[in-house]
Amino acid sequence: MAARAHIPFIEAFNATVRPTGNLTALSGNADLRASMLALFNRSYKIGYEMPWQSDGVWEDARTWAQITPVSGTISYDVFGDARSFEIYTLDPRVTRLAQRVQVFTDKTGILLNAELTTVWASWLPRRFHFDTTNWLTAKGYVVGDVRTLATSGECYRCIVAHTSDTFATELAASKWVLMPVLEVLEEFLICHVHGTYQRENAGQIQSGAAMQREAKDDLMESYRAEIRRHLKPENPNQ
Repeated sequence: MAARAHIPFIEAFNATVRPTGNLTALSGNADLRASMLALFNRSYKIGYEMPWQSDGVWEDARTWAQITPVSGTISYDVFGDARSFEIYTLDPRVTRLAQRVQVFTDKTGILLNAELTTVWASWLPRRFHFDTTNWLTAKGYVVGDVRTLATSGECYRCIVAHTSDTFATELAASKWVLMPVLEVLEEFLICHVHGTYQRENAGQIQSGAAMQREAKDDLMESYRAEIRRHLKPENPNQ
């Protein structure tokens, strides 16, 4: 099944802030930008984690990266704040020859066969977090740092500690992974953040609460559609 389309983080962020009337003010007001970003992250977390209520999942929720183990061990630092690890010999999204690897864990990381020099790892973050801070060259980054690429508006999470050089080179070396904003969450974010802003800043408690409820109801309907999307169609011949 094809992955869902995603939109650049800054595009989604601006679309969400626009209904509050503060899009222009964001460029010159760091406090307002931080406040709206906090609302965005809060709403995004609600939207992204809602499918877990019935053990469902949006297929783009997982992070995939090619990893080179050190002496047969993948350090937990590579994943940062993550859960639900899956290790394969090859990228299972593009080949059926990929085999699931049996893993053992200890306090330092995930233990593999020392003969596996390169593996594909898949994992889920415990929390989804975006940041408007731009990526810069000649900067030291640690695992878990989140930066936005100004040229594209896309947001990335660091998975290998390093000093930045050129982003294309770092991306090719799997030092960053894209944090996509799922298209299905955009309308939820716009409505829910707008409602939250009204409740917390403009004093329109009732109307803001109504917008939040409407956003959640709409998202739940999208979730039910996602469940149906994954169900196998019935065989009319049976």
